[in-house]
Amino acid sequence: MPFFPASPDLHSVSVANVAFWFQMVGVGISVYSNTGIDPIHSPTGVVAFELEHGKEQERYVHNSRALEQVRRQGSPVLSEHAGFWDLFVPVGKGASLRAILLTGPFLRTVPGVVEIREQWRRLTGHPPIASDPEFSKYVEATFSTPVLDSRRLPMFERLLGTFACLLEARGDPAALRVEARALENGLAVATRVDKMGEIAASMIGERTARSWWSQSRRAELHALGVRRIPDQVLVVLATARDTRGADPVDGLVRRHGFLRASIDLGKQSNDLVCGRLGDRGVVLLAAGTGSAERRKQQLVELAERAIGLADRRFGLRLHVGIGPAGSRAPLALQFEQALGASESALSRGRRIVHTDGGVERSAPLSDLRRELALVAKAQPGRLTALFDRYAETVTLHTGYLLEPVRAHLEAGFERAFDGLVPSASLAPKGTTDVLVSLGRCAGKARTVVELVEAFRTTVGQLVDATMRPDQAHRDRSLLRAVEYIREQYTDEHLSLARAARVAGFAPGHFSQLLQREHGIKFTQFVRGLRIERAKQLLMTTDVSVDRVAQLSGFVETHYFHRVFRRAVGTTPQRYRHRFPLPKEMRNRRKQR
Repeated sequence: MPFFPASPDLHSVSVANVAFWFQMVGVGISVYSNTGIDPIHSPTGVVAFELEHGKEQERYVHNSRALEQVRRQGSPVLSEHAGFWDLFVPVGKGASLRAILLTGPFLRTVPGVVEIREQWRRLTGHPPIASDPEFSKYVEATFSTPVLDSRRLPMFERLLGTFACLLEARGDPAALRVEARALENGLAVATRVDKMGEIAASMIGERTARSWWSQSRRAELHALGVRRIPDQVLVVLATARDTRGADPVDGLVRRHGFLRASIDLGKQSNDLVCGRLGDRGVVLLAAGTGSAERRKQQLVELAERAIGLADRRFGLRLHVGIGPAGSRAPLALQFEQALGASESALSRGRRIVHTDGGVERSAPLSDLRRELALVAKAQPGRLTALFDRYAETVTLHTGYLLEPVRAHLEAGFERAFDGLVPSASLAPKGTTDVLVSLGRCAGKARTVVELVEAFRTTVGQLVDATMRPDQAHRDRSLLRAVEYIREQYTDEHLSLARAARVAGFAPGHFSQLLQREHGIKFTQFVRGLRIERAKQLLMTTDVSVDRVAQLSGFVETHYFHRVFRRAVGTTPQRYRHRFPLPKEMRNRRKQR
């Protein structure tokens, strides 16, 4: 009697396998056919921001045009939309066209600060602000998007061709699977940042570290080029090399760029796992060889390479904490000590600090909370790094459970806040604004990462208010005014004077600050928001153009027509004709 009573269709099995490999590559993929669109893998990322800001209709039109082009020419179509790329591949040809594969979004190159600023302005209609938690998440999502450069894009196209053959049940399924696996392994580098981050967090977790000694998880490491299980820890904190006149948005983008580039440090040895710590730090897990002295030297060399990379390419200063070389202690314990060493390096202005003696467990959370209060009063410049250490310890002790993490973060923040606020240049209204912003962001957090980020951002704002009171005051005032403008831009009575009054500035001074800090004039800002609102209404509703003008904040219709044409390049009515409503939306409207 055979071991397998029946043989499944090998093409079907292979399709399932290749679909999983697209998940490993990190690029979204769907199949478009006569029955509609069937998602296979839909990663969260920049598309979520398009949905939140009402840009789904533009994405729909972009996809529709590309699909029509594939039908017409019968070959793959590479198309750019809002700074990101998509690839559409036919399944079959001519009269035998059975479906079309929709894949994306992905990047062709890593974007710089200019590109990210422009993408954010196009997405939201307002300038980016580094202290805005939503913008920080957008930067993170952008840098988490796979990059398919000139070498990897052809590999990705071949992987899609292999998948199309399997969907057609054409060719040798076993050979196609072998080819697809080889291509997937080559493409996995494009998503090493996210995967490495997940692996690093798991390796330093007390409850999850042991699983990496299993054969299945070792295979997962091998697929990313890591040949040995790491047993040593470095923690890196990044700060601006020169903070005088520094652009906060540029600093945020450069730090994220460094976090991504840190993955390249492991390409020479294939024994390095790298993960992020908030938006300011990196944890490097390395596999050492030889004696304890040799292992220590290897860690120092790795630290020097990271310092050189940060300084040369990103203008950042690193503060490195090195775990105990040759220790047999679990990585979770080594990580806690290395994190403390990096915080010590930051507070003392040193590049590298080694841990001393054996590994000990971190102090109880109650002791760390007392330390937060003391540091907030005496050395506020250390508070951001110390709160990072506290947050990491909290997540480790609670096993990444959301509500226990929330309770501990609130308790730690309260101690830091009580120690810091008396010395910070915060008026009562400023204090209220910071706490309201924290409550809003923390209340919306659905993951531990989002929750920790909300508290970290708020602590950073309070530290800035202490260390750079004038700049921090301007930033808070501008952010308050920008939020007010975003809420009131449809009000025909909104004026520069009203927005300046919200910010607490004279109108002329407020206009100058907005132009200098965010590169946009008040009238341009408001007009841009109103145009974006009008475009959304024209694409998603069938209300009259005159009513669209009123709902968007334009008092006079003829002025709306003139401004819209100057900004968009066509009339409102012609713009509406570019974006016909989907059939299902028209049907729902008829039924009402």
